[in-house]
Amino acid sequence: MRLTLRGGNPLERAALRANLVPTPAAEAWGGVAVSGVLVAAVRTGVLARLATAPASAARVAADLGLAPTPTRLLLDCLVSTGHVRRARDGSLRLARRHRRWLDPASDVGVARFVNGCATTSTGGATWTG
Repeated sequence: MRLTLRGGNPLERAALRANLVPTPAAEAWGGVAVSGVLVAAVRTGVLARLATAPASAARVAADLGLAPTPTRLLLDCLVSTGHVRRARDGSLRLARRHRRWLDPASDVGVARFVNGCATTSTGGATWTG
């Protein structure tokens, strides 16, 4: 398993192929960023909320008593990492591939482990909505 950079459009893919992107720097930062996003999503209850039913970002924020804008941004990050999927109607749900791991009710869920990663990956920093 490996985190990898993939271009989001033809220009980015060409830049990666031409070695114009400092991939080691981006890869070093990317792992920390994804970890922070997952930790924030677990700690705020966003993943647990999406495990119950699809919802809009505004509905997730309201249900959890979180500020709408940071919640939407967190959900956008989860969509970009593939952990959450956005339907055509704008509703969000846990991606099927990740549901078994991120649903707190799953027998093989890793939410508690992800929560424990906060102090090692983000230096103890926390996100609040």
